[in-house]
Amino acid sequence: MIYSLSTSVPSPTIYPLDNDAKVYSGKVKITFDSYPFIKTYYSLDGSDPKDGHIYEGAIIITKTTTVSAKNKFLFGGWSNIEQSTYRFENMQITYSGYMNALIEDGNRAIDGFVELLFKIFLVVVVLIALFRSLINELGVIIHETTWYGLFLMGYCW
Repeated sequence: MIYSLSTSVPSPTIYPLDNDAKVYSGKVKITFDSYPFIKTYYSLDGSDPKDGHIYEGAIIITKTTTVSAKNKFLFGGWSNIEQSTYRFENMQITYSGYMNALIEDGNRAIDGFVELLFKIFLVVVVLIALFRSLINELGVIIHETTWYGLFLMGYCW
């Protein structure tokens, strides 16, 4: 009887199975079968796993990922590449009630600040008008260029 060492290396099995039809949310734990005298190489971008990472334990993914894996026999020889794509649902950012309250408080603060600036503006306008009328009542004669200078400085209209 003649015995021979098989040179065929089993391809890795990527778990969870049947992922192409499923859409995930949250996180997924990826694992591979393990065999004696065989190391599993993998990549998470669909590239050739020969240049990727050596599998040492479960891999957690949280976004759409194409997992490629290939087994290498200890004494040489590679298996075929296996690939699985894990699709995740599109995540929408939503604000909790707490976050909405913070946004509303911020908007109220901005509105209050704008209102304060408007009130200050009105007070300044009234003070300028009073200043001009006081000067006119006192009969103080101010040269035209001085009025122009006060106007440029924002004291008069």
